[in-house]
Amino acid sequence: MCRCEKGQDSVMIFDFINTGTSCLVGYFIALWQNRRSDKGSRTLQATFDALPQQFVEALKKGNLSVSTKQPHLEDDDWPSVVSFADVDNDGKQEMLVQYLSGAHGNSLQIFGWRNHEYVQIARIGVGVPVPFEFGDFVGDGKIDILGKESDWDTGLPYSLVPRYSFRLRWNGQEFAEVWRSNDYTSEELAGLRERMSSESK
Repeated sequence: MCRCEKGQDSVMIFDFINTGTSCLVGYFIALWQNRRSDKGSRTLQATFDALPQQFVEALKKGNLSVSTKQPHLEDDDWPSVVSFADVDNDGKQEMLVQYLSGAHGNSLQIFGWRNHEYVQIARIGVGVPVPFEFGDFVGDGKIDILGKESDWDTGLPYSLVPRYSFRLRWNGQEFAEVWRSNDYTSEELAGLRERMSSESK
C-alpha cells in the first residue's frame, strides 16, 4: 500500500494489491529525476575542471566577484568576470570567463553550449592586465572580441613597450584577428626609444 503523507494526515493513494502500476511509475520518475540531477552535477564539474584551480577555489569560497557586467578597457582595477555573449554568432550565448593571470596578464576562456553542456571552444591570453570587451564594434550585427596587447615588435622593454588594440572574430574554427591598430603614434614611439637609449647610458 502506498501513502502520501502531509503533516500528520495521510491520504491513501491506492491499494498496491489492486493497482501497483502507480508505484512503479512513481519509482521510475524518481529514478529519472535522480539521473538528470547526477548528469547536471557531472556537467557542472566538467566545466569547473576546465577552469584554473585558483578561479574555482575563489568561486567556491565566495571571494570572486562574478558578474554579467562587462569590464571596459579603461578599467585599471576590475574583478574576474563571468559574462555571456554570442561571440561565435550561432544564435546561442557563450559563457565568457576572464581573469587576471600570471604577473601581469589576462586570460579569457570561452565555453559554448554543445549537446546540452558547456564545452571550452577557445582560450585567449594577453600579456597585459586589461580586460577583453565584447560587442558589435563595426555595426555589422556580429559580436567581436576587443583586446589589447604589448607591441613587442617595437623592441622596447616591458617598462616602456607600448600597446596595440585588436579585434578577434570567429571564423568557424577559431577566433582570428580581423583588425589591429597601434595605441601610439610614430612620434611617441620615437620618444620611447630615445628614453630607452638615455636610460641605458
